[in-house]
Amino acid sequence: MGEHLRGDRAPSGVRLLLVEDDAPVRRSLQLLLRGCGYDVRAYADGRRVLVDPAAQEVMCLITDHQMASIDGISLLRALRALGWSGVAILLTATHASLEPADAGSVGFELVIEKPVDEHSLIEVVRRSLSRM
Repeated sequence: MGEHLRGDRAPSGVRLLLVEDDAPVRRSLQLLLRGCGYDVRAYADGRRVLVDPAAQEVMCLITDHQMASIDGISLLRALRALGWSGVAILLTATHASLEPADAGSVGFELVIEKPVDEHSLIEVVRRSLSRM
């Protein structure tokens, strides 16, 4: 991770939720976001998020699109049904199988293709959270 990503730290107490079933990708993104000053709760399984009361307190969800237990769109729908109103970003390796209208109608701020560009992800998170 470059110094330019670390230099602009997040405001204290900004909590993010990261849901990614690929362990190396999840760990890499978690380290990147923590290095920028975010408090990151990371999960391998979206269903665990739905039973964690602390998930309701995060400001931003970053989730993979295709996962074994629940897909990212269904996860966001379920969180919205529980009353969560934060910013959501969808990560996908298979953009062709994703209907952008579906992602937008559920409330995803943006869809980012994998492999994730670190600079783009950090910029999207910062910009999205600044509008809250």
